[in-house]
Amino acid sequence: MPRDLDGAIARRLHARAPQVIDARRPAAIKRNLHELEIDRDAASFARALRDVLNDRTARFDLIRVRRPAADAWRDFAVGDRFQGCFSLRAAAARWGAPPWLSSTAAALERIGVLAWLEARVASDHSEITAADTYRVAYRYLDGTPLAGETTYTIAPRGDRACALEVAFTYQETTALALALVHAFGMRAHDRAVLAQAEAAASRAGGRVVRHTIRA
Repeated sequence: MPRDLDGAIARRLHARAPQVIDARRPAAIKRNLHELEIDRDAASFARALRDVLNDRTARFDLIRVRRPAADAWRDFAVGDRFQGCFSLRAAAARWGAPPWLSSTAAALERIGVLAWLEARVASDHSEITAADTYRVAYRYLDGTPLAGETTYTIAPRGDRACALEVAFTYQETTALALALVHAFGMRAHDRAVLAQAEAAASRAGGRVVRHTIRA
């Protein structure tokens, strides 16, 4: 069941300023690059990826994309904002939570409490900066422990093949953020990208045949 952002959360999201990379920060500016090969033509995969990214019910590994309720009915466009919410219930299941905790998490998810909590304490905040047929990009906003941008580019590789190139340029903003990114943040980001690509490839009638992500 989709849990779109409404009320105070949506208002705060719209008020957030871009989180700008700053060479004066102690943390280095880094770039993480991946390429995923798909056995479908670029146009078919691009349409499927657009549908996957706009699916209000989808979860990509441990990440669920949530948008303000007023925007959630339409395709992403430049300037749109969203949250990448870390699924606490899915994380608990993966990390072997006891049955009572899993049952509690399921109950809280059904009544919307878990979505409320995730939106406030377990989310990144982002803004779409490009939404072309073969290129999608978003930058991080204030309240996210990172500054920078993620860019998806689809490149043709013949009549029945294409590549999804993902560039993640980022800089941690605090010492805690540096620890979190290295502990699990980077892996969570990469796994979400792989899940998106696999879902889009399947929707287009193909599959990801090779990738550079350590799943």
